[in-house]
Amino acid sequence: MDFAELYRSHFMTVYRLCLVHFKKSDLAMEVTQEAFVRSLEKLPDLRNEEKFLSWVSSIAINYGRNKIKLDSMRYNELPPLELMEQAWDSFDPDELDFEDVNFIRRWILTLPESDQQLLLMKYYYTMSDKEISEQAERPVGSIKRRLSHLKQKLEQAMTQDLSIK
Repeated sequence: MDFAELYRSHFMTVYRLCLVHFKKSDLAMEVTQEAFVRSLEKLPDLRNEEKFLSWVSSIAINYGRNKIKLDSMRYNELPPLELMEQAWDSFDPDELDFEDVNFIRRWILTLPESDQQLLLMKYYYTMSDKEISEQAERPVGSIKRRLSHLKQKLEQAMTQDLSIK
């Protein structure tokens, strides 16, 4: 299969489909481009070249839906204090004082954005590990390990902070 030919033949069709579906030209372009990148990576899995258009269109629509959903949950659109008040089921809220909440808030802001998003999905949106796995396109075991690791890091950071006080 000649990917360049498939790209030339189908790019505008997929773009127009995305434009109709997502209503914004910049989003449609981004989704279309990403769909073709992903299709190139998975091209050896495609058994029938005649189904390329429906296959890449499906990739585009699914990617676009996921992107919109994740973008609507962006960390910077939420007040971090509100997140902290609802988060961290491993800590008894009655035992957390204002300083603890501020410490957790500052600590979260030091994390990479991907970890912040993971914590938001788990503790603010109360998504299940399976739902997070689907959104993040990562295995459930990987999500569970990362969350466990982050909770351990927070507990260590809080213990170290208490010893400084």
